[in-house]
Amino acid sequence: VENDYRFDQTGSVITIQNEDLLYQACLKAVLTVQGSNPYHSNYGSKITTRVGGKIVSASAALIREDVVTALNRVQALQKAQRKYQQVTSRELLYQISSVEVRPAEEDPTVFFLDVVVRNGSNQPVSLSTVFSVPGTFALGGTNATSLGQQRSGITQQIIR
Repeated sequence: VENDYRFDQTGSVITIQNEDLLYQACLKAVLTVQGSNPYHSNYGSKITTRVGGKIVSASAALIREDVVTALNRVQALQKAQRKYQQVTSRELLYQISSVEVRPAEEDPTVFFLDVVVRNGSNQPVSLSTVFSVPGTFALGGTNATSLGQQRSGITQQIIR
């Protein structure tokens, strides 16, 4: 859960700017469920619908595509925003340098995301997060391990 407002010790609103604002804009777009904002139905990503899929490599590719699409929307929004208010070069998403998505070795329903974007001042801004969907779990054998017979106490007996 992310709140849009922070307050200092005197109760004044803390505003963020420059690379911190770019970081927030990018991460917020990636973490927001697409369609959850009735005023901007295309804002956000579909990542939560991808996690927990049966084909992990396909899920990773779709997550990467969703991240790139969400960040491209941030660029478009910033371009439109610049017509009406100032967006500094340090706050501007200029380029998506890299998007790396990898499943956790121990649980293929968990994905690690590492993104590097560059702002208008050509400074890199790194984002890292972990995606997991509540209620999704790996079935035995899906992560190239045994079906967990030893952990669950099931022995290798002949069942008649």
